[in-house]
Amino acid sequence: MAKGKTPRPGRADETLGFLLNDAARAVRRTWGPMITRHGVSTGIFPFLRIVFEHDDLTVRELAEAVHMRGPTTVNIVKQMESLGFVRRERNAVDARKINISLTAAGRRAWEAALPEVISLNARAESGLTAAEKRELKRLLRHVRANFDSMPVKGK
Repeated sequence: MAKGKTPRPGRADETLGFLLNDAARAVRRTWGPMITRHGVSTGIFPFLRIVFEHDDLTVRELAEAVHMRGPTTVNIVKQMESLGFVRRERNAVDARKINISLTAAGRRAWEAALPEVISLNARAESGLTAAEKRELKRLLRHVRANFDSMPVKGK
């Protein structure tokens, strides 16, 4: 590259950032109406899923599992509690910690949403071989991990 020249990223549809964002936007556009008809917002859903999979997590463990900051997680947990999806309880070992448990209403919401989850994932994976699905998931986890240790600027 010539001295003083600013590198160009190339065409938008040739850059990983654009493609990831565009694919995520397409998923969100489809996913939103699918999930909200079950009384679950797109913001709450990842937290509901993790609590369903791993009941009795602490708030910190839940935040780490969904790759969100603690204050955001606390706000979502409050929303989920007001909807009756979870309850907060003091940790039996360390009273400073709060555990999040799924309620019967939370379990019903998850079970109502499950067919939508299956449908969305089937659509996303359509036309891919089993090997391609495994490789895509591996690559996306790798891309995600590339950002895990980066400090967030402006925070």
